[in-house]
Amino acid sequence: MPPAGLPSDPSVSRRWRLLVGYLVATHLAVYLTFPQFALVPKASSGAMAAMGAGGLISALIAALVLDSRPVALRTRLAILGVISLGTFVAPLNISWDEVQVPVAIMAILGTAGGGTLILLMSCLREVAPRRRQGLYLGGIGAAAYMTANLILAADAPFDTDSAMNIATIAASLGTLAGLVTVATLAIDHWARPQPAAALAIPPSPTRTTFRRLARYGAAVLGPLALLVFIDSYSFHAMGHAGAYAGSPILRTPTNFIEYGMLHGFFALLAGALYPALGRRRLLALAFAAMVVTTTLLALNVVLASGEGVRWMYSVVIGFYTVVFLSYFADPISDARPHLAQAVAIGLTGWIANPAGIVAIKCVDAHFADRPLLVFALPIPAAIIGLAWAWRRSRHEPPFGVESLEMPVPRALAKP
Repeated sequence: MPPAGLPSDPSVSRRWRLLVGYLVATHLAVYLTFPQFALVPKASSGAMAAMGAGGLISALIAALVLDSRPVALRTRLAILGVISLGTFVAPLNISWDEVQVPVAIMAILGTAGGGTLILLMSCLREVAPRRRQGLYLGGIGAAAYMTANLILAADAPFDTDSAMNIATIAASLGTLAGLVTVATLAIDHWARPQPAAALAIPPSPTRTTFRRLARYGAAVLGPLALLVFIDSYSFHAMGHAGAYAGSPILRTPTNFIEYGMLHGFFALLAGALYPALGRRRLLALAFAAMVVTTTLLALNVVLASGEGVRWMYSVVIGFYTVVFLSYFADPISDARPHLAQAVAIGLTGWIANPAGIVAIKCVDAHFADRPLLVFALPIPAAIIGLAWAWRRSRHEPPFGVESLEMPVPRALAKP
């Protein structure tokens, strides 16, 4: 039985599941290629902080609006289609001659991305199947990472023109997703002219919800945010700091193709294991793989061998991507679902991820001549995260039951 307030499996058309999965995978692939490889190398620490702040603020605003005024699924998809069509202007953001991307541009990109993610995840929450949710989420993660790595492989090894080439390909993918979405909605409207009913979301006391959000964030989202921080730090160290590594880990087209296939395989594996293990145990396994990965990164400087890094890092990415998406597919909160999603996205995507990039930029500026120290720094953080996640994994709730909701205090309950 699906949770209360959500449609049952038969009520959601397969085409909406496919369309939403396609949109989530496409936008994730665009994010992995355009900002991560085209903009981040040219962005200062202040610009990354501005992007994170813009994304967090717009995500919270979009969540509050959607919680107060429920919007039909087709309307949200139409908005996403229009936004996707607008990604064709992405290459214009890096078409100037300046060395660094202006802070204002990064803030605007973050603001646009924050609201878009909330819309995407609200659609994912409504259409994700209950019975085969793990495979559905694993398929989305696999498609996103394989697509992103194929794009990067087409332009590797990177040179001065790589940023524009990557941005152009990513923008083309986004625009194509917009065209597919608009065409699908137009065909559906022509075949079924009746309007779609909005998903009713009853409001609840803000005080109670925020208290639960804080407790849930510390217990469950905290380890995930720490893992995202370590991943962002380590990935940009081995992807953009070529002077560190003794051997190229992410440099040739073969490297990226291999990464894409490995990411896809382990994302599907994590999706298959998700119903049996749950998100907390998957997250603990991802942290265990991250401890090995960060250790191998440090050894890579000495041994000049990156083979083990590719495999273990793919385990980390595949497992925690499914964990990340599961937070938005499951009904964590029936009272303020979009606010719960905004807190999860804000903590992981708009705080932890930019913070990891800022951290590696600062370390690069001070310890560029000590590569072993640069790669050794994430190891203690990964060990702490493993202990944190493992402790929480011993209290894994039943599949699909983990929730933010709590009884309404007597002072607020109706007589």
